[in-house]
Amino acid sequence: VVTLYLRGHALARPLRLLDALAVAAGLILLRTPIALRDPSFQLSFVAALTLAAVARAPAPPPGGLRRLTAWVWQGLRSSAWVAATTAPITATAFGQIAWGGIVGNLVVAPLLELLVLPVALAAMLLADLIPAAEGIAEALTNIAGHVAAFADDLAAGIAAAAPSLDVAAPSRFELVLAGLALVAGLAWQADRLAARATAILIGGAAVLAVGSRALPGAPPAFTEVTFVDVGQGDAAIVELPSGEVWLIDAGGNAGAPTLDAATAP
Repeated sequence: VVTLYLRGHALARPLRLLDALAVAAGLILLRTPIALRDPSFQLSFVAALTLAAVARAPAPPPGGLRRLTAWVWQGLRSSAWVAATTAPITATAFGQIAWGGIVGNLVVAPLLELLVLPVALAAMLLADLIPAAEGIAEALTNIAGHVAAFADDLAAGIAAAAPSLDVAAPSRFELVLAGLALVAGLAWQADRLAARATAILIGGAAVLAVGSRALPGAPPAFTEVTFVDVGQGDAAIVELPSGEVWLIDAGGNAGAPTLDAATAP
């Protein structure tokens, strides 16, 4: 995204952040289409799109303290929106919602992105381009490692103070409902008449969806089978209409004792 943005300015064709994100996502998916189902891909691009949608740069208020307060408030607001938009993904993929990330994004992420990543890249470039600077490259690598370790300890402290919430994986309906609510909220943030009208329409659709959810319905009359690449073959996850879930994996050591499904933890 940064490369696309800089090239656009170099060619006097400025690129919007949303356009750069779209091109970057398209290039990744063109090379690896399965990345669309990768939680890391989903989290990265959803977080970036959220920041592009909600981040604002208002005129700084007078006074150093008021300016700092406004900056912290804007950061917390944007981080809270990121936590909200990525919550359905973390709930689905990991069964957790990490609400401590609202603060962690403001404290830990800058250390990694503004210090660890640039210093580590500089060390790699020095080692490759200037063999005589190997000592400097090693020193930079150590600095990056110490800062990364500090950031890891800081993240662990935030996680201990604000532990993740364990939640059940949301259903497709709940994911759609959450998506509608988040889109409505982001549209409302735009503070334009058309955007607010869109938010009202989406909110109405969400209400209708809740009403349809309350109506009795027949259980799904199909069996879903998902094949997962586990490195040495494929595991199969079988989800039955009755609610049962089977995990079939032929990996492991030949002749090893089997674990009865009834006694599995």
